[in-house]
Amino acid sequence: MPIMPDLLNKLTSVQGLAPAARTSTATGTGASFADHEVGVWVQVEVGAVTGTTPTCTVTIDQSSNDNTADASGAADAYAAVTGASLALTDADANTSTGFMLYNYNEKFLRSVATIGGTNPTFNVSVTLHANKKS
Repeated sequence: MPIMPDLLNKLTSVQGLAPAARTSTATGTGASFADHEVGVWVQVEVGAVTGTTPTCTVTIDQSSNDNTADASGAADAYAAVTGASLALTDADANTSTGFMLYNYNEKFLRSVATIGGTNPTFNVSVTLHANKKS
């Protein structure tokens, strides 16, 4: 009999952006992935999309201390993770998609959805999934 991984105690899922109709750029709250294995699955759920040539680019930002002052007194502002983006259009309406993220080097990650087009609305959510270190 194959051994099933202990998903309840191993897998962490963090809501990067709650499901909502978005008409402008939305930025999620940072979450720590310091005690997780390298490799985060970024899951993007897209519902209805309206507008003229609507676009939505989902990116992941990183920070060493969630942009708050640490022991050294310095806040580390969020910066985009190179290559961590997914471009969506109205053709992606009512789909589930995502990408694997490996090239981050800070412990805090957050999601950003940048909306473009004329009168655009994207119903979108982002969830980050990662395995805790053993």
